Amino acid sequence: MGINGGPSKTRSPSDVRIDTWLWLFLRDENQTYPIGDFNYFYFRENITRHFGYSKIPELVEVVSNQYLLPQEILKWITKDGRQVKWILNYLQIKLGCSIYSCPAGLFGRDRVIATLDLWKNQLDLKGFAVDAMRLAWNENIKDDKIFQWFAEAQEAARCAAAWEWLVEKGRTSFYGVARIASHKELLMFFDVPGISSAQKQLDVKAIKKRWDGRRSKEKEIEKGKGQCNVTISKQAIANLNQLAAKHGLRKPEIIEMLIQSEFEKGGYLLGKNEALY
Repeated sequence: MGINGGPSKTRSPSDVRIDTWLWLFLRDENQTYPIGDFNYFYFRENITRHFGYSKIPELVEVVSNQYLLPQEILKWITKDGRQVKWILNYLQIKLGCSIYSCPAGLFGRDRVIATLDLWKNQLDLKGFAVDAMRLAWNENIKDDKIFQWFAEAQEAARCAAAWEWLVEKGRTSFYGVARIASHKELLMFFDVPGISSAQKQLDVKAIKKRWDGRRSKEKEIEKGKGQCNVTISKQAIANLNQLAAKHGLRKPEIIEMLIQSEFEKGGYLLGKNEALY
C-alpha cells in the first residue's frame, strides 16, 4: 500500500519506498509542490513535469543510498498501531525527526519508514539511532506486566477507574489523549517517553488502592453496613490498635462488637448516666 492507499501493480515495495522518499525529498527542496498531488501510477511523469528535474535517476541510484537504511535493520518495525505511535513520538521527541507536511494516506509503518528515510543524517548514525530505538521499545514493553491487572477481570470498569484517577491528577490534559476504555489504550497512554517504570508502578498502585477501597465499601453496603466517621482521642486509637492486634480482628469489627454489646447488655453507659444524677 502506498500514499492515497493505491497499491501499484507493477512496482515492488522497495520501489514504492524509493518513490516515497524521492517525492518527500524533492518537496522538502521545493515547498510549492502540492502536498496531495501524488499518484504512484504516474509518479515519475508527474514529479518530472512539476520539478523539471533532470537528475532524478542520479537521486534514485546514488543519493537514496545515502539515506535509506537496509530493510533488514527495519524488520522489527511492525504495522501494530501501538508500536507505530510510540515510534513516531520517539522520533519526534528524541531525534527531532518528523514529516510535518505529510501526504494524505501515508500512515502506519509506511510513515515510520518514510520519516526515517527523509531524516537527513549519516547512514551509520541512522543505523545506531534505529538500534537504540529498538532497544528502547523492547524495554518499554517489558513494563506491560505492570498493567496486567487491568486485563485480568472487569477490564472496562478498571480502565474507567484508571481514567478517573488520571483526570483528577491532571495527567490527561498534560498528555492530551482521548478517554481510556481498554487495557491496550491504557498501555498506549503510558507509552509516552520519559515515564519511568517506578512511576508506572506508583500510579498503578494508587489506582488499585482506590479500586479496592471502593469495592470494600460496596461489599459493606451489600452486607447492610455503612460508613461512620468519628473523631476520637489518640489514646483511644492506640487502645483500639492494641485490641485489634491482640484479638486478630479488624478495627471496625471491634468497634461494632463493643457497640452491639453495650446496646444489648448495657452496663458502662448506663452506669455513666446514673452517675450524672
